[in-house]
Amino acid sequence: STLKSINHHLIFSVFNEETYHIYFYNTDNQKLNEFIIPDAAIISEQFIEIDTFNHKVYLGLGVLFSNKASTYAIFETSYDGIFIDETALPITKGYIYHSVRMAVVDKDSSLLIGTYNISKSNKSGNYHTGVYTMTYHDAKISEPLFLNYSNLSQNSRQHTAAEKEQIVDLQLLVGDIIANDSCFSLITEVYYPEYSYSPSYYDNSSYYYGSTYNPAMTTFLGYRYVNAYVTAFDRYGKLLWNNYFPFSNIITKRLTRRVSLHYTPYGTAIFYPYNSTLTATLVNEYEVIEKVGSIPIECLYKKDVVEYSRDVNMQRWYDNKFVITGYQQINNNGKSSRGKRYAFFINKLEYR
Repeated sequence: STLKSINHHLIFSVFNEETYHIYFYNTDNQKLNEFIIPDAAIISEQFIEIDTFNHKVYLGLGVLFSNKASTYAIFETSYDGIFIDETALPITKGYIYHSVRMAVVDKDSSLLIGTYNISKSNKSGNYHTGVYTMTYHDAKISEPLFLNYSNLSQNSRQHTAAEKEQIVDLQLLVGDIIANDSCFSLITEVYYPEYSYSPSYYDNSSYYYGSTYNPAMTTFLGYRYVNAYVTAFDRYGKLLWNNYFPFSNIITKRLTRRVSLHYTPYGTAIFYPYNSTLTATLVNEYEVIEKVGSIPIECLYKKDVVEYSRDVNMQRWYDNKFVITGYQQINNNGKSSRGKRYAFFINKLEYR
């Protein structure tokens, strides 16, 4: 679910029984309005963006109509949820949109960035070929520009739908747009499910019961994180730079977005926390200023040993200050502190 606020208005989403519900709450008059799309259900919430220039709310929604047709569409509303306009993403032959995010650029335009797959792929579900961009203004959407993940390099080139593409099927977690005055970045994280396989065999070790047949077994180990793609665009959706950011041996049974970035005067810091370490790099477009490295996340006591962590999250607080939170299973054999404990932690970090 998402929660946004502006002045005395709250806009939030709730997921219930396989559909999303969007609500607008006015704290002054205490009125609650649900945003309803006639003869349709909201099957995904892609974004809720507030346009303070034009005093509007933009809802990016996946919509399933009663005739079973589905589409991604952008709905404009007032702060109270009153419908203003609606625009579906343009149909582009051979392409399937899998996500869409928005960043408000100024009073005259917004930028849409998302991921797509090509219809020639024989994979269905959460498989992605690349990134697309469009501009949005007054309920009008520009022609999309596509960027295939197989072509990401310093010589990457976007193209229109007229060109042929290599089939790439990547399972992704798609982040939100992170922007400064001139750069709009989208982070997508590649993962795959990992299994162990045990072949069938006969166990002859039992003297009383004879041979026992044990069938082959496949065991789900978790989701293996591979790498993140960072793609940065200008306000018109033209590619500025991209970065391939590898993960270091992360396998987990809970999928969650991990990578973020921070624009600094020296370049762009790309980072993620995992267990008791923070992994980061610093780049200036295609130039690597600081190579990928890891630093430990400090504990309360020097002799604390983190056995494992969960729900670790790092967010920018203000300026170059960050807050990192999560839960840790800690072991400490020192006499001056408690031994084994499971604790919630919160650390303040400063980027220097």
